[in-house]
Amino acid sequence: MSFIDSLANRVGRPAGKALDPTIRDIVHTVLKEHGYASPAEVQALRDEVRDMRQRIDGMAARLAECVKLAEAARAEAAARPQAIVAAAAAAPTVRAANCVVPGCGGSVRSKGFCSPHYQKWRRGTLDGFPNP
Repeated sequence: MSFIDSLANRVGRPAGKALDPTIRDIVHTVLKEHGYASPAEVQALRDEVRDMRQRIDGMAARLAECVKLAEAARAEAAARPQAIVAAAAAAPTVRAANCVVPGCGGSVRSKGFCSPHYQKWRRGTLDGFPNP
């Protein structure tokens, strides 16, 4: 119950109804003189604060969703390098062999020969290794 309503009740119903507009005007005038907000201004502020709270709650919910998505992406990104390392460890390793020609230390290109010896073998000019 507001101050004005309690004052009107003390004066009495019939007299209070007659004095109500006058009392309200006096109370509003005194409130304005002292720099206080009117009841309508206070209610408007309350409504605005309530609306702000609702908007903030909505933003907080969306922010919580974004945080969850970011954490999931971070966990997925952290798991990727481990998966790559695991795949590399599981892959068969190719050991670089040396050419089968005595005295040659070249890496094998094909059929046990390094690139120059393989070309000679293909042409049939590599001594000691017949070309089939």
